[in-house]
Order: sequence, then structure tokens, then C-alpha cells
Amino acid sequence: MPGGTKGRRIRQEAAIDRLVAGSNIARTARAIGVNRRTIERWLSDPDFTARLNARRRAVRGSLHDRVRTLLDGALDLYATQLSEGAFGAARDLVRVWGPMLGAGLSDIGPEEARDVTGRREASQQIRELRNQFVRDISPDAGRE
Repeated sequence: MPGGTKGRRIRQEAAIDRLVAGSNIARTARAIGVNRRTIERWLSDPDFTARLNARRRAVRGSLHDRVRTLLDGALDLYATQLSEGAFGAARDLVRVWGPMLGAGLSDIGPEEARDVTGRREASQQIRELRNQFVRDISPDAGRE
């Protein structure tokens, strides 16, 4: 097993490859020869998370490009059917492709470590506020 910073970086890149491909934490850890807690620790590191997000964005962007190419042909076919009065094609187009057309890359997450950290801090603040609100409105609030 490679050691040191270079070895860790190589294992992290292998983990990123597996995670992007859909492997879960346990399988990823076994495949690259580390403990699953190591993967969890890496996922809590903003630099690692940013690299993972960047790779996910690249992969999903490539998939979106392929879908857009296929969609051009499909839309041409639908256009022909629609011009011939096939209203079922219009229904199918809206039902099947409508939600996909709105799908974007915004759910992946930040690619910069400082942005990952900022998002985590904001999420923690929201959790704390929510917990405080629940405590404040609970029937036991004020009883001590």
C-alpha cells in the first residue's frame, strides 16, 4: 500500500472514482483497502468533498450532454408525430421529458473547499435554530 501524502491522495482519488460510480462507503473502503471510517473522515474534509463534487459535476455534465444529443433526435420524431396530429406524443413528451428538462446540476454541491465549509456551517446553524425552536414550543418549555 502506498504510504504518505502521495499514497493517501492516490487512495482518495480511487475512492472518488468509486463513489461517483455509485459505490457505497463500505464497498469503497474495502476496494481501496481502508477502513470505512477513513472514507467518512475524508468526506468530512472540505477539500476531499470539493474534489468529489467536481468529479460528480463532470460526470453528470457528460451524461447530460449525451441525453441532450439523444433528446434532439427524440424531439424531431415527436415534432413529426405532432405535425401529423398525434396528440398522444405531446402527452408523452410532457410526461416523460418535462421533469428531465428541468433537472440540473445544482444539487451536487460546491467545488471549492471554503464553500463546502460555509455550506456545512450554514446547515449547522439551521439545525441549531430548528432545535431551539422545537425546544421553545414544546409543552415542557418553561418548566424546570
